[in-house]
Amino acid sequence: MITPRDSAFMDHADEFLDLVRQERRLRSLEDLANMVQRPPFPIAPVIVSDFRAMTEAERTAIVQNYELPPKFRLPRVT
Repeated sequence: MITPRDSAFMDHADEFLDLVRQERRLRSLEDLANMVQRPPFPIAPVIVSDFRAMTEAERTAIVQNYELPPKFRLPRVT
């Protein structure tokens, strides 16, 4: 049974998916499916000095760790 809270959450699905597609530069939702269906792999930790004010380098390192295969990952940001 879908609750009113679940329904309200799902009302934002299209907006969320559009934002993910734009941010990840995906051409279609099929590209997103390929990304989330790949086998899991460990990611290198990224040391963040202040989680309230992350630097661009820290953000970039985190994103790249999720996107790149392990052998191509960047070294940790210190």
